[in-house]
Amino acid sequence: MKGEGAAAALRQLPTGVCLLGILTARAEPYASTVSWVVPLSFEPPMLGVALEPRSKTLALVRAMGDFAISVPRAESRSDVIKLGRSSAEVADKMAGVTLGTTDGGLPIVAGAAGWLACRVVGEQRVGDHVLVIAEVGAGWVADGTAPPAWSYWGGSG
Repeated sequence: MKGEGAAAALRQLPTGVCLLGILTARAEPYASTVSWVVPLSFEPPMLGVALEPRSKTLALVRAMGDFAISVPRAESRSDVIKLGRSSAEVADKMAGVTLGTTDGGLPIVAGAAGWLACRVVGEQRVGDHVLVIAEVGAGWVADGTAPPAWSYWGGSG
């Protein structure tokens, strides 16, 4: 298959693991694990997140426009793994997951090391994913924050 070596090498790039939280049209919290999140700009503050085109997460982001990215700590590992499963595979992947909220009420992983409240400003199809471009309206970092749950520099929790 063309690109097998490139795909294998791409999987070796260090990425952080975050949670994308959003409120549905019924004001129900929904969250999904995302690993392709990237800062795009400091002024204005912006980030990008790559999502699968057929995912429930992308459909909700398009419909609602506002979402939060939270940085989980190692103790949130089981929730992060559970929320990484496809909604198509699990009847209610939110069951038993403990969430907190941003100042604006968007869902975040409980005990997050930090969060960013975002508003979608655009999107771009990029290969087999959609890059959602968002402006960051607010952010927060916990006092005495430990390294992220997973990162190249911080190990794997």
